[in-house]
Amino acid sequence: GGGGSRMSTTGQKFRKKITIPQEEHPDINFLGLLIGPRGSTQKQMQQDSGAKILIRGRGSSRDGNDEDPHEPLHVLVVADSEDSMQRGARMVEDIVLNPENARRLKQRQLQEL
Repeated sequence: GGGGSRMSTTGQKFRKKITIPQEEHPDINFLGLLIGPRGSTQKQMQQDSGAKILIRGRGSSRDGNDEDPHEPLHVLVVADSEDSMQRGARMVEDIVLNPENARRLKQRQLQEL
């Protein structure tokens, strides 16, 4: 029995960049919503999607060691499979592209505290 065909896509990552419309909705703290109380929302989205959800750009890091400080605030969804990446991106877009959802999520998060 020969070894089956091996996938040659080792280490290939699927990425999607989602810009956060912070200027358009200055009243919504997207950063806080995406991270959630003690990081719970970000963790939950990562678990559910299987993708890494990284927040990058202006204002995303408090300690100033951000990789893209000159870029606008955005979310980077990184996954090993396209499926996971799409799932993660959908969850993020559900928050950042939908201000109504964002406001509802904030209410929910406040109740969890």
